[in-house]
Amino acid sequence: MITIPQVVTIAGIDSSGGAGINADMKTFHNQKVCSATIVTGLTAQNTYGVQKILPTNKDFILAQFDSVFSDLEISAAKTGALFDTAQVEGVIQGLKKYKPKHLVVDPVMVAKGGAILLTKEAIDLIKDELLPLAELVTPNLEEAEVMTGYQITDENSLLNSLHDIQKLGAKNVLIKGGHGQGELVRDYLLLTDGSVSTYDSKRLLTERTHGTGDTLSSYITAHLAMGESLREIMPNAKAFISEAISKTIMVGHGHGPLNHWVVDPVMVAKGGAILLTKEAIDLIKDELLPLAELVTPNLEEAEVMTGYQITDENSLLNSLHDIQKLGAKNVLIKGGHGQGELVRDYLLLTDGSVSTYDSKRLLTERTHGTGDTLSSYITAHLAMGESLREIMPNAKAFISEAISKTIMVGHGHGPLNHWVNIND
Repeated sequence: MITIPQVVTIAGIDSSGGAGINADMKTFHNQKVCSATIVTGLTAQNTYGVQKILPTNKDFILAQFDSVFSDLEISAAKTGALFDTAQVEGVIQGLKKYKPKHLVVDPVMVAKGGAILLTKEAIDLIKDELLPLAELVTPNLEEAEVMTGYQITDENSLLNSLHDIQKLGAKNVLIKGGHGQGELVRDYLLLTDGSVSTYDSKRLLTERTHGTGDTLSSYITAHLAMGESLREIMPNAKAFISEAISKTIMVGHGHGPLNHWVVDPVMVAKGGAILLTKEAIDLIKDELLPLAELVTPNLEEAEVMTGYQITDENSLLNSLHDIQKLGAKNVLIKGGHGQGELVRDYLLLTDGSVSTYDSKRLLTERTHGTGDTLSSYITAHLAMGESLREIMPNAKAFISEAISKTIMVGHGHGPLNHWVNIND
């Protein structure tokens, strides 16, 4: 039986699917944690706005707490929209009763356009009783102003607000810069030790940002449940959000949702076409790889990263080490795009050792998504605490099984069979 981190989102339902519990669940699924829900209210809304709300009564909120926490092993929780005083009271009562190890509070107080979403009494309850329970609170700039009572006009006032919000009881404070101005989105994180870190990403000019705050706080919650620290989580969280915004999906006619299906950036398509600009590739090499425990290029992607052709085993071994020098701790070059009867993958570990993993090359066009599937399998088992040496044989077996047990979808390069079971 597989053990998986379990989390709960305590928030409202977005009928259009872009924000609230809907965005939380998509993010949790993407990050491979199992999520329960405690619904604080329903909304009739779409990408244009909210048309009507129906808050959940306090007794039913508490009943949901009892149902979830009496059965599931919840290691992390997050809150979102809490609607009004009665709902805030119910959530605080439930959290005080069950005391989840990690609590992320996304203080949904201000709508796009600046309208205050909660009564003063509800805001005071959040400040006085909910924040002291939180490991992390994640206000945007307007919400930070509501919580502190003053305007944030420059970096000095922003730094002051970090400390003033921390004084309300939250152990760590993340003020998000998405509602600010300028070419960069800069988030500020104040930790319990008093240190402040900043995390920058390019501001993307799009209206497809509905649910960004929910997605970020959910990503953080998922990785807290996996045992990671906020310092470890934040660079990856920022990268995930940027990817989910930049790879736009066309849903609705107003402020559309993020793309929660995004995976690790891919450089080279089947056939050799370069999928990223030189600037984007350089960013990956210079700033993303140094954050990586593992990078998983195919042969063509390894050639793009190193700048030379891989023509034999010697040049492949050289490329392993040259990619590791870019900052990734471990490097896996996949052999699926090679030739011959065997698919041979090469793994270079941090200790300098190189291992090879062979599988029979299967003559089929049903291989669409093989690289994504392999990296997802590895990611899942790293989250379970396994080592790369333990993971790789099972990962190769899973991929071979998923390719060999073909499913007929589409008329071209069809997908793998993700329903296979290798009893690993």
